[in-house]
Amino acid sequence: MFDQLNYNHLHYFFEVARAGSITAAAKELRVSQPTISTQIRVLEGALGVKLFDREGRGLVLTREGQLAQGYAQDIFRLGRELQRSLESDAASPGMLRVGVADSLPKWLVSWLLEPVLSMRPRVRLVVREAKLTELFGGLAQHEFELVLTDRKAPFGLGLTSEQVVDSPLVLFAKEPLAGQLRESLSNPALGGACPLVLPGEESVMRTQIESWFAEHSIPIDIVAEVDDSALAKIVAASGAACFAGPRLIAEALDEHFGLVEVAELEGLREGVLAVLPKRRVPHPLAEKLVASASERLAGGGEGPS
Repeated sequence: MFDQLNYNHLHYFFEVARAGSITAAAKELRVSQPTISTQIRVLEGALGVKLFDREGRGLVLTREGQLAQGYAQDIFRLGRELQRSLESDAASPGMLRVGVADSLPKWLVSWLLEPVLSMRPRVRLVVREAKLTELFGGLAQHEFELVLTDRKAPFGLGLTSEQVVDSPLVLFAKEPLAGQLRESLSNPALGGACPLVLPGEESVMRTQIESWFAEHSIPIDIVAEVDDSALAKIVAASGAACFAGPRLIAEALDEHFGLVEVAELEGLREGVLAVLPKRRVPHPLAEKLVASASERLAGGGEGPS
């Protein structure tokens, strides 16, 4: 192995891997075939592995070659990003592209993104909401610098997940309903169903909440099914039902909606994960966002409003 990678050798390898043959790569690069062959042999010797197998008149990547191709793609992409960054106006705002799972409560998302909006010089924030499969694929293809979700990234995509929010899940309601529910939940024998605003049927949190009530033999009355977390707060603020949310937002709910804590759903927690590329150097703004969330939670900072 060698201490310093020869990027010229790596570039020739990458072009042959993309073109499928030395002949095709030589034509595109406008160099001789022997030149490319020599460069690849030197690279294979330095790495101590075989990068190609011959198949008919073409070449196919070995397992080691496929791994090297993935790294080469990241290396050249970062090189292009470096060039664009250096050529751009230094006074122009930075950009952070964030993918957000559509299942996440919007108040948590806004709280997590809040520090980016207050950064100086100003940062251009681009937020896209989508299904998890689309978000994870986009992150792997460098369409996002960061993805916020409630589920870990699947194995094999080169992604890593870090917890940025972890808060007990509690029921919130408006008085006098909150007082009535505290009494009935502490003594299920009193009977009466708990009026609830629940997430849509595809939500993981909904399944967990329904299971919790079933395990505690407490009947529920589903007043509304609402995917939009902001709307769920408004329905609960009408006094007709309670809804489940992280204790992190208790102060804000009381201040803005008059909603108070009824009871903790023991064993259930509301969490948000920040998903980042594992092999790629993290975007500095994405790192700041993750670090900021951890610091604010550790310091007992006020939750989202």
